[in-house]
Amino acid sequence: MRDGRFHEERLRQTSLYRPDLDLVVDDRHDDVAAYGLFWFDPITATGVVEPMRTVDDQQCRGLVRHILTAGIDLLAAAGAGRISICWQPDNPASGHLYRSVGFEPVVQTDLYAGPTSPRTS
Repeated sequence: MRDGRFHEERLRQTSLYRPDLDLVVDDRHDDVAAYGLFWFDPITATGVVEPMRTVDDQQCRGLVRHILTAGIDLLAAAGAGRISICWQPDNPASGHLYRSVGFEPVVQTDLYAGPTSPRTS
């Protein structure tokens, strides 16, 4: 979850970050219950949904679905002609959520991870 001044400052350094596309639902104690960040690239007219999360004790209440549909509306109003969403196949709840609002898988990307330190010869 994004919190703290450091994260806010780092987000504002990215060219596509728009705080008006951040959405959050707070619980009755003003703690974050769910959130989503929505990114818009005006050059490609593409919206990106990432990340989205509901805290564990607030699951299954429709909060993140509400955030997703409101975020889609914001991206469309900003000029997005398409929206990209990535999720991990081992998280079936995410796949179900995205399909339930009309998204369909069109591309599967495999993510590889490895060392990032410079190679020495």
